[in-house]
Amino acid sequence: MATRQLNGFLRLVRTAMLVHEAGGANDAQLLEAFVAQKDEAAFATLVRRHGAMVWGVCRRVVGHVQDAEDAFQATFLVLVRKASTIMPRALVGNWLYGVAYRTALKARATAARRRAVERQVDVLPEAHAAAKDAWPDLRKLLDQELECLPRNYRAAIVLCDLEGKTHKEAARQMGWPVGTLSTRLQRARALLAKRLARRGVGLSAGGVAILLCEQVAQASLPVAVLSSTIQAGTIHAAGPAAGVLSARVAELTEAMLKAMLLAKLKITVALVLAVGIVGSGTGLLTYQRLAAQPADKQEEATAKLRPQPDSRSKHNLEAANANVKAAEAQLRLAEANYAQAKANYEVAKASAGIAKVQAQRQLRWRILFDTQNGKDYADQLEALGAMLAIPSEDQAKYDVIHDLSQRPVKPSVENLSKTQHIFWIDSDPHSVAPLSEALGLKQAPQAFVVFLPRYIEDELLRKELAYAKQKEEDIQETSFKFYRSKTGFQIKVASQSNKQ
Repeated sequence: MATRQLNGFLRLVRTAMLVHEAGGANDAQLLEAFVAQKDEAAFATLVRRHGAMVWGVCRRVVGHVQDAEDAFQATFLVLVRKASTIMPRALVGNWLYGVAYRTALKARATAARRRAVERQVDVLPEAHAAAKDAWPDLRKLLDQELECLPRNYRAAIVLCDLEGKTHKEAARQMGWPVGTLSTRLQRARALLAKRLARRGVGLSAGGVAILLCEQVAQASLPVAVLSSTIQAGTIHAAGPAAGVLSARVAELTEAMLKAMLLAKLKITVALVLAVGIVGSGTGLLTYQRLAAQPADKQEEATAKLRPQPDSRSKHNLEAANANVKAAEAQLRLAEANYAQAKANYEVAKASAGIAKVQAQRQLRWRILFDTQNGKDYADQLEALGAMLAIPSEDQAKYDVIHDLSQRPVKPSVENLSKTQHIFWIDSDPHSVAPLSEALGLKQAPQAFVVFLPRYIEDELLRKELAYAKQKEEDIQETSFKFYRSKTGFQIKVASQSNKQ
């Protein structure tokens, strides 16, 4: 027992030391760290980040404090068990809201049955507090209708209205532009108001926002509940341990996991039924034909149709089960492909490491070279002080060429995730192949990533703004032309178009 207590204490100390470091990561990174490495600090940060929102759901739905604590802890234990299935990773807050709502409903129903058996007639203090609230039923309707919103709309409300994030923070969390986040949040509030109106509650979109914010203000998560949940989750992640969970929490957690499994099985059954509908349609036609025949002929025909031990029905059922398994395998493959594509996108985004304004310039600027051959192209890049990078099999690292004057060049493997220079990608084989030959590379890559020094970016911006005296945000596209000269290089604006 002493050893277990000491290990638990050391685990809490380590987690506390690492939480500050993990706090700067977004939800997708934290969830991935927990799934891949069972990172305790990542789990603790997720609990702290979304705990108030989950606690608010549990308190509104359950009412009783102890039952709400059980639902809160069970929600995060379900996260421990099902973390690897959450896709996309950035929607973990939205996922937690849904699990918390369903877990709270389950806890409320279980508590009601338990109290009925115990014949408890004492009125709890929480019941008095709830009765004094002017809108007790409205908050129940609010969670019911919020649970039914489309995923992206509910995610916007969870992040901004229930967790109190700014539009900028929520947009960065989801990987959306701020304008997209704002639009989805407005539509979500309007849709929620419309759904509440159907239930007899007249609120505007602004009124919905005020009511949601009121829930955030009232959701004061007890520190003891937060700490015990983090401890239970981190211990449970390493393997179920007896004595860590209360019987009610363990029962509630298993009930929710079974409910999730049943929901998945419903999809499987639906596929089987879809196959069966085809057969039932044929059987209906056969029955109609039999009904039109005399009784003696009906019996004779029915006898012929009775299934035998080795009839086709067994074969059809086996075929249907095989189809279901194949469909499930394809679904798992699709989920894995999506996860890989998402990871590749995050790596590419991190590797670029470019601020928003630089990304906008990259989309807006077109750079033209006056080259005759690969050597001329290489000489111009050298004159600009450019750095070349060649994508490698490890998408987080590149073969980087810093010095273009020494040929053949000598690439070095580097991680460019923190590079803050503007760049463009040259994937044209008519220019990549000659440039590769001029640089002395044994094999031409599929593309070059060309990074320009910061002072080149400043010079491009200066010439762009001076060309037609336009503001940067009013320019649609600018084309530059580079000329190599005896003194180095020259840059000219070839053309420019403005936004309508």
